[in-house]
Amino acid sequence: LIPGEYIDLEVEKKKLSKKLNDLTKTLKISKSRLENEKFIQNAKQELIDQEKQNVQNLNSQIESINSTLKSLNN
Repeated sequence: LIPGEYIDLEVEKKKLSKKLNDLTKTLKISKSRLENEKFIQNAKQELIDQEKQNVQNLNSQIESINSTLKSLNN
């Protein structure tokens, strides 16, 4: 299949770029929580672990979207 025949590449790129922007903002928030000493001191370990997992998931999604955008640009 040739991607350009069945989907509008520009529309898809815009959707992915918006999603990437949203994920990047969320990642920034999660990282700032983990860098905040008061958060680390006061939060339950379960919440801290959840936030760390969230950072890993977001990084994975961002990497995947970047890869997809790169392939669409070729």
